[in-house]
Amino acid sequence: MQKQKVLIFFALLVFARAEEGETPEPLPIVNEEITQDYWLNLAKKRFANDCKMFPSLRSASHAKNVILLLGDGMGLPTISASRFYSAEMSGRYGSAILHPFEDWEFNTMARTYDLETSVTDSASSATAYLTGTKTRTGMIGIDGNINAKQCGKWDTKYHIESVLEAAHKIGKATGVITNTRITHASPAGTYAHVSFRDMESDANIKKFCASEYENMKCQDIACQLIENHQYINVIIGGGQQNFIPNTEFIPANYLDKGVREDGRNLIDEWKANKTKDKENFCFIGRPDDLAICDLSAADYVLALPYPDHMPYSHDTPLDEPNLLTYVRLGLEVLKRQKNGFFLFIESGRIDHAHHNNEGRYSLDEMLMFDKIIDYIQTAVDPTETLLILTADHSHAFELIGQPGRFQSVLGIDQYYSNNTDDKMPLQGINYMNGPNGLNDSPRLNPAYEPIYDWHYRQQTLVPLSFSSHGGDDVGVYATGPLSAFFHATVDNTFIAQTIKLALGANPFYRQNTPLVFAAEPTEQPPITYPYPPFPILDKEINPSYWEGLARIEIDKANKLFPEFYSKAKQAKNVILFLGDGMGIPTLAATRFDKTNLTGKAEMHPFEEWEFSSLCRTYDLETMVTDSASSATAYLTGTKTRTAMIGVTGQVFYKKCKRYSDEEKTESALTAAEKIGKWTGIITSSRVTHASPSGCYGHVAFRDWEADSDLPCNKGEACDCTDLAYQLVKEHPDIHVIMGGAQEKFYPEGVTLPSNTSAKGKRWDGKNLAQEWESTQKTKGRKYIYADSPETFNKIKFEEYDYALSLTAQSHLPYELDRKEGHPGLYELAMAGLSILKKSPNGFFLFIEGARIDQAHHENRAMKSFAEQHVFDKIISEIYKQVDPKETLLIVTADHSHSFELVGQPSRFRSLFLPDVVKGNDTMDSKGMQPIGYMSGPGAKINATRDFVWNMTDETLFGKDTKLQALIPIGWATHGGDDVAVFANGPFSYLFHKTIDNTFVAQAMKYAMCAPPFDREPFCAACSLKTSLLILISVLLWICFN
Repeated sequence: MQKQKVLIFFALLVFARAEEGETPEPLPIVNEEITQDYWLNLAKKRFANDCKMFPSLRSASHAKNVILLLGDGMGLPTISASRFYSAEMSGRYGSAILHPFEDWEFNTMARTYDLETSVTDSASSATAYLTGTKTRTGMIGIDGNINAKQCGKWDTKYHIESVLEAAHKIGKATGVITNTRITHASPAGTYAHVSFRDMESDANIKKFCASEYENMKCQDIACQLIENHQYINVIIGGGQQNFIPNTEFIPANYLDKGVREDGRNLIDEWKANKTKDKENFCFIGRPDDLAICDLSAADYVLALPYPDHMPYSHDTPLDEPNLLTYVRLGLEVLKRQKNGFFLFIESGRIDHAHHNNEGRYSLDEMLMFDKIIDYIQTAVDPTETLLILTADHSHAFELIGQPGRFQSVLGIDQYYSNNTDDKMPLQGINYMNGPNGLNDSPRLNPAYEPIYDWHYRQQTLVPLSFSSHGGDDVGVYATGPLSAFFHATVDNTFIAQTIKLALGANPFYRQNTPLVFAAEPTEQPPITYPYPPFPILDKEINPSYWEGLARIEIDKANKLFPEFYSKAKQAKNVILFLGDGMGIPTLAATRFDKTNLTGKAEMHPFEEWEFSSLCRTYDLETMVTDSASSATAYLTGTKTRTAMIGVTGQVFYKKCKRYSDEEKTESALTAAEKIGKWTGIITSSRVTHASPSGCYGHVAFRDWEADSDLPCNKGEACDCTDLAYQLVKEHPDIHVIMGGAQEKFYPEGVTLPSNTSAKGKRWDGKNLAQEWESTQKTKGRKYIYADSPETFNKIKFEEYDYALSLTAQSHLPYELDRKEGHPGLYELAMAGLSILKKSPNGFFLFIEGARIDQAHHENRAMKSFAEQHVFDKIISEIYKQVDPKETLLIVTADHSHSFELVGQPSRFRSLFLPDVVKGNDTMDSKGMQPIGYMSGPGAKINATRDFVWNMTDETLFGKDTKLQALIPIGWATHGGDDVAVFANGPFSYLFHKTIDNTFVAQAMKYAMCAPPFDREPFCAACSLKTSLLILISVLLWICFN
C-alpha cells in the first residue's frame, strides 16, 4: 500500500524519472479504457449527438488541412496572466489585449487525466490528443496493455496510430515543429511508440533496459523518427545530440559530441535516403544554415539547429531564427503540397519556465506563441483549414489577489497586500510548488526581492526541485471546417478523433459524404440546476451494471472455494459495521495507540476474522468519495453521483423531484425487510446523516435532512421529501432506529426533550417522533421511544420489538466529551441488538462509528482514536453474542482520510509524543509527531510550522488539540486510498480479493437470499438429496468451466 502511494505521488509530480531502468509497478486503471475502441466509441457518440445539434455537420466537407497548435503547460491561469503581460510589454497598461485564438468560432475545455493519474504528464497527454487513446503515465503511442518502462520488443498490435500517421496514409503532407527537442514527449506523440518518454536515444534505451539493449534495435524515439517516418515533410526542433554517435562532434556545436551508442548517424542516413530517392531537401544543423537553404524548391526539411532544446525566445540572439521563423519555413513547404497537410506546432518552453518557477519567461513565451498564431491565421485559407489550439495540461501556477490592470502582472498586488496575516505584500503570480518553495521557513518579503528579473523564481508553498503540472481542465479553441464539434467540454482524446474525422482518415474514411453514425445517443433530460454534473461513464448509471459485475465476482469466488460453496447456507443475520473515515492509516495508528495504553501488542478484534480484502471507494463522479455516494454504493450496490443518496446517476445533483422507481436504488436493509428479516440502524451521528440514511433514503442532496433543508421556500409545496420524513413515513417497519438528529424530527419552536435549550427545525409542523409512535400503536406493536438520555437509561429494550432512540439534538457527543449517564454508541448497540436477536427469521443491522470521521475532519486525532476504541469494543462484544455460523459480519469504511502515520515511532511510545528517531532529522530541527494531516484547520497560514520539541503535555495530549496539517482548510478532506474490508461467517469467502464498494451490498443481499439473489440454489430448504444434487452440479460446473 505504501509503495502504491509513493508511485502515485511521483506520478503527480510530472512523472519524476529514475536514472536506472527498473520497470515500476503499474498503477490501477479502468481496464475497459485500455482499448482504442473504447475512446473511439465515446467520440462516435459525441459526433452523433453533435450532428443532431448542428445538422450542417452532416453534409460538411472534410478539411483539406489541419493545424494543431499546442501550448505546453498553457493552463487557463497562464492564458489569463499573459493577457496582462502582453498589454504591459506593448505599453498598453489597462488594455484588454486578447490572444488571437480567443476570437475563434468555438471554445471549450478538455479533461486531461491519463489512464493512471488525475494530473497527466506530457507523454500520456500527447498520446491522448494526438492518437485519440489514453495511455499510462510516461508512455507515448502505445496503449495501456504495455506497462511504463517495459523493456523488450513492444508488439505492434499495441501501437496507436497518430493523426500524423493517419494523415500520411490518405496522401497528406505532414510536419512537426517545436522549440523543444524533437524527441521530447509532445512532438514524439506524432510519430513515436515507446514505453517511456525518456527513451529519446539508444543510450537511454541502454540505461533503462541494459539487459535487453541488444534486442531493442531502433526502438528509441530518434531512430523511429528517421527510420520509420521518412515521409514527414517538415521536422523542426532541437535535440540534435540524439541523432549523432558519441564518437562524432555535432554540427550544432563542434565542442559537443552526440550521445548515440549504436554508431549510427541518423542525420546522414536521412540525407542519404533523400538523395537516393532524388527528393528536394534541406538540412539545417546550425541556426545560420537557414540562410543557405533553398526553401523554394525543398519538399523535405530536417532542422535540428541546437544540441538540446531551443533557447527561450527572450534568450535567442537577434541574428538567429526564432520559432516564428521556423513556422514560416515549415508552412511554406507544406502549402506547396497539393493534397493538403497536417501540421503540429508546439510552444514547449512555456512549460519549462513554469517548471522552474520562472513566471516571466513563461509569459514571454506566450507572446511568441501569439505571433505564430497571428501569422498562421493570415497564411492559410480559413474555409479549408481546421485550426485547433489547446494545452496538454495546466501547471501549479496561478494569478491571485486583486492586482490592478494598470500595474505590472509581475509586480506587487496593491490591494490584498495590505491584508496579509504576515504583514508582507504578495505578488499576483505565484506557484503551488517548485524550487522556490518554503523550505522550513516563512516566505520572504517580495518587496525586497528582484521580482522583475528574468530569472527570478516566484514564491511557492511546497518545495520541489521541479514544479508540478496542474490537473485542471485546459482550454480548446477551434476555427474552420468542423470546428463546431468543440462546442462543449471534451476529453483530450476527442481532439485526435476529431482531426481524423475532419481529414477523412482512419477510422473515419470518407470522401465528402455526410457524417452518419449508426447509433443515436439517448436523449438526456434538460439541465435545470445551477451547474452541470461531472462527467461519468453512462453505463455505470444502471444498477444492473453493478449487479452484473458482482455476479461475475461471486461466481469466481464460488468456483475458487468449492468446498465453502457446497456447504453454504443462507445467512440468518447480517451485521455491517461501518467505521466512517476509518482508513488504513487510522487502523494502524489506533492499533498502536491501544498498544501504548495496555503495554502489549494489540490488534483490532476483526483482524483475525476469516477473510479480509481491500475496497475501492470512488463514486460515479469523483476519485475521492463523500459519505453519501459511498453509502449508496456499499448499502445499495450501485454507485451514484457525489453527495446523493439512494438514487442512480440518472438523477442530477440537487434535483428536487419525485423520483421514479427506476431512479431509486434498493438498500440491503430494504431487501432484508422484503424477505421477513428484522432490521436496525444504529449510529453515533444523526440518523439522517449521510451514512445511516443510505439504509432508507432517496435524495439528490445529502443535506436534505429536514423539510427546512429542502430547496423550497417555507410554506410552499415541495416536489421532494426530506430524510427524516422518509424514515418515519416510508419505513415504519424498521425495528431499531438509534442515534442523534432529534431536531430534524420536531417542529420549529417546539422544545427538544434531549436538550431543553434547543428547538425543532421542521417547517411542516409535523412531530415525526409522535407520528412514529402513532404508527406503531396503530399496528399493535410493542414499541418504545427514548427521547432523552434519561429516558434511554430507564428502558429495558429487550422487552420491545420496535425502538426509536433520538437522545441528542444533533450528533451524539464525542466519547471524550460524553457526560456520565449519557448513552454512547456502545450502549445503543447493545440495546438494539437485544431487540433484533429475538427475530425468528434473523435480522440485518447497520452500525456506524461515525465520529471517527468527524474528529478527523477537525484534525483532532485524540478524539478520533477514542471513537475507534469504542467501535472495537462494540464489534468484540457483538461477535460474542451472535452465532458465527449463521451471522455474516462485515467491517469496513466508507473512505479514508487525509490522516497519516509517518516517521519511525516506537511501538510502545504514545503517538502523540514527538518521534525521537525521525524527529531528530528534520531540516528545521523542530521535530515531528508521527501522526498528522495533509489538510485541515490545524494548518498554519503564512508561517512556519510549530516547534514540536517545545510542545507541552497539555498541548500534545489535549483532546481538542488540532494536529499540524499541510494545507489550511476549515474541514479536513477525505482520502481516496482503498479501505479495508473484514468478513466472518456465511459467505465471508466472497471478500477474498480487492473489490468495489458496491460489492459489499451485493454480497450481503446474496448471503441473505434477498432480491435480486433470492433464487440461488442454497436459498431453498435443502434435503439431503437436494444437497447432493447441488454438490454434483457444482463439481460438474467446475470441471467444464
